[in-house]
Amino acid sequence: MQWAQVAAAPVTAKIPAPPSPTRAETERAARALRAGTAALVLGGRALRAPGLRAAERIARATGCRVLAPTFPPVQDRGAGLLSPERIPYPPEPARQLLAPYRTVVLAGAGEPVAFFGYPNSRSGLCAEGADIVPLCSATVDPAAALLALADMLGTPPEREVPAPPRPQAPHGALTALHMCQAVAAAQPEGVIVMDEGATAGFAYYGLAAGAPPFIYMTLTGGSIGQGLPSAVGAAAAAPDRRVICLEGDGSSLYTIQSLWTMAREKQNVTTVICKNRAYSILRWELERAGAVPGAASLALTGLDNPEFDFVKLAEGFGVEARAVRTADELNDALRYALKTPGPMLIEANLE
Repeated sequence: MQWAQVAAAPVTAKIPAPPSPTRAETERAARALRAGTAALVLGGRALRAPGLRAAERIARATGCRVLAPTFPPVQDRGAGLLSPERIPYPPEPARQLLAPYRTVVLAGAGEPVAFFGYPNSRSGLCAEGADIVPLCSATVDPAAALLALADMLGTPPEREVPAPPRPQAPHGALTALHMCQAVAAAQPEGVIVMDEGATAGFAYYGLAAGAPPFIYMTLTGGSIGQGLPSAVGAAAAAPDRRVICLEGDGSSLYTIQSLWTMAREKQNVTTVICKNRAYSILRWELERAGAVPGAASLALTGLDNPEFDFVKLAEGFGVEARAVRTADELNDALRYALKTPGPMLIEANLE
């Protein structure tokens, strides 16, 4: 047996400031953007408000197209901020989007690549022979590098970006589009949205561009199961904010026990389960691989035999829950959940 005496002592931790971008790096990026048709891909801290404002100035000065990764880890979003176009998930439309650009400048982002390898298909998404220009080294704050670039280009000061109209609450059938529209219409200012809606949630990004300012999170790297624990972490880090978790039914099952933590900690998390009763992304990848799904493949990727009851699952973990089957029911459930303290799960049964 070992004995030790432990006493509290003050600890002073200094977080070193990241190095500044070099003038040579900034000049190289400025030349690349001025040379012709170019794209600017943002990632990391470049997707927070200061980086987005600087990127908007750069786009005005050079005419470049501003893009974001398919799944940005954290992004400031909403009315008044630039909303970069996301690189599509499927490789064909992603390559089509990037094909015109002989120059691609990366600010806090890696070179765009496909999420899966496919036979007779390269992983890279940029045009072959495109000039890939990192704006700064990995240790430099990309938002600071964007600001230095905007100043070097002589762009006028930042401005508020005109916001697209915010969607109205939908009515009628509960489709995936209507589900995304309902969330974008209901979300309050300052909310943190964790989006792991996968195939059912793809429309949300565009619909939420005109919502009041909020923080947007997605699954990093493309693997599923991150949504619920990330919502728990966001609520723990920012207890004064509401959290909405847009969650695929299949994805949720990897980490469904997160609901218990939400209940235990009395977190203000509203989870919307996108219940389409299938691993749709796996079926899509099967078809892309050239397979014709038969009965066994459909059974393997189905979530309806037996069907999950997320209301009972949530209640078993101590979380209030309700199931909705129309857009109007979802609107009502969101209004209730977002004004009621504590966690709530909404099972959105999609058509």
